[in-house]
Amino acid sequence: MPGTRGATFHRPSAGAWCNPRDERQRLTDPAHNCHPASPNELSAVLGFTYNFENQHTDYQNGVDMHLDWGASKFLTKQWQVGLVGYVYQQISADSGSGNRVGSFESRVIGVGPQLGYVFPIDNKYQGYLNLKGYKEFDADHRAEGWNTWLTFSISAAPAKQP
Repeated sequence: MPGTRGATFHRPSAGAWCNPRDERQRLTDPAHNCHPASPNELSAVLGFTYNFENQHTDYQNGVDMHLDWGASKFLTKQWQVGLVGYVYQQISADSGSGNRVGSFESRVIGVGPQLGYVFPIDNKYQGYLNLKGYKEFDADHRAEGWNTWLTFSISAAPAKQP
């Protein structure tokens, strides 16, 4: 998108599905945080981004909507493989007196593989490393190609099973 972005407000909505191995796990883990005890994961996040007008350029990007999804399987308690994707669609026109290119509503779709690895940090925490690659297509008013994401997160370690 052209111009420098001003402040951005982002509000995602999320949902996930796991395939728990037993009824006790289903009741205590309502598929919000899938973990290696559940080998299958399907998750999606729908988000909208509102951008405030950039006071230096008098340009305001339109509102965009994006749906990010992932489907994966834990091969072991630590290794995960799967597919990921997203659909990005700008749903309102760019505006402001600095807008010299018109509505410039953009879109793109991306799909690709992911590989994840869960590892213990200590008795209380675990780390998660994830590598995703997206091949973009059906782009309009934006670049198209490959992009790759490497993410790292730390979370509480799961409780020890009796």
